[in-house]
Amino acid sequence: MARSAEIGTTPVPVGAAGRAFVVVRLRPGGEISAFPPAARTGWSRWRPPR
Repeated sequence: MARSAEIGTTPVPVGAAGRAFVVVRLRPGGEISAFPPAARTGWSRWRPPR
């Protein structure tokens, strides 16, 4: 797990309940979003907004 203060606009890999996720803030100071890893979803071209 990661603390919410540690989550920025760079994706951070975390594990929860035996599953892997990538967490990121889509906007600085915005809510935290969690996504399954790219290998399972085909999101390999996804990049965080600048």
